[in-house]
Amino acid sequence: MSIDETKNLELSDLSGARDWEKVNEEKAKGFYKGGKLGRFPGVIKLEYDRLEFYIKDLPKEIQNTSHAGCFQHKGDNLWHVHFVWEPDSLLDGILGIENILHAAAETTEDS
Repeated sequence: MSIDETKNLELSDLSGARDWEKVNEEKAKGFYKGGKLGRFPGVIKLEYDRLEFYIKDLPKEIQNTSHAGCFQHKGDNLWHVHFVWEPDSLLDGILGIENILHAAAETTEDS
């Protein structure tokens, strides 16, 4: 199964995410936008018929949020993102991670 076949995903699912591109049938790469925290490289892979989301260089500000447990370190400063809900699309997962990054930036401002 390819990344396009999973949940009827097509490359057009990335149209709302300007900094993302499909690499091959099982991988997309790009950047998560974290507002004041900056941009963070990411990868989305199709693994065992599921979309798996990764972020590189996770900002330390995430550690101060209730979402800290959603990020599992995989080595080489790469973090796997565990969702409570399964994203409906590539864009849904990207936006979910970006929302967490933006919330972390706001939490830092309030401190």
